[in-house]
Amino acid sequence: MKPGSFIFTALLLINASVIAQDNTSQKEKNQQPIAKRIFWAGNMGFWYGSSPYGGSLLYLEFSPGIGISLSEFWRAGSIFAFQYISSQLFYTLAYGPIAFVQYELIPDNLVLHSEFEILRYRIKWSDMPAIKLWVPAWLIGGGIIVRSGNLLTQLLVLYDLLQHPNSPYAYTNYLVLRVGFSIIP
Repeated sequence: MKPGSFIFTALLLINASVIAQDNTSQKEKNQQPIAKRIFWAGNMGFWYGSSPYGGSLLYLEFSPGIGISLSEFWRAGSIFAFQYISSQLFYTLAYGPIAFVQYELIPDNLVLHSEFEILRYRIKWSDMPAIKLWVPAWLIGGGIIVRSGNLLTQLLVLYDLLQHPNSPYAYTNYLVLRVGFSIIP
């Protein structure tokens, strides 16, 4: 069995084993006060590969956030992103807000995801002064979710619709693979 197939099968088995552990229905949860529907969210990202400028490229992301369950299947929230990108010729530090919305297409299995981000980039090439600019991105896609008690883990595949010329996602053909974690009450 290929490693990718094994991981996918393991995630499905883990997901199947944790369904229905929570006896409180989502409808009852959504009738709870707002404070009970708030959850902590976040993303972590990593990418390492060849750079179009030669050599290798490293991408790291850590993005904590907060969200709210709007209904049985809808979630929305905001995240504050921190990104680091480097190669032999340049490095980039980025930060800024992200707004997201999610819809559970198949409860506790598949999710549709959309987010808009506008990040402040500081780009430093080897022998040039640093450049500072704002770069927007609108990412859409979907993925699988796995619940284990109050922990929700997501594996998302997203695509940048805006394709801004300075987008860090240009190096990955505007595709983003993201792992996200949420602590949902």
